[in-house]
Amino acid sequence: MKRGKLVLLLLLSILLIPFVSAATDDVLDILIGSSESSMVFLRFMYGALIFIIFLSVVKKT
Repeated sequence: MKRGKLVLLLLLSILLIPFVSAATDDVLDILIGSSESSMVFLRFMYGALIFIIFLSVVKKT
């Protein structure tokens, strides 16, 4: 189950990178969130990470 969540997170991040990189000039902009589109990308990734952690904790308790 962990592998499936990780694969889903990686797949979504790979699918979103072209949209973000088209609006930015540099890959570093995506990582540090200096443009508006990269901020949306980072918020999505952090939200997905928190959701996966939440699901893992719920299943263990």
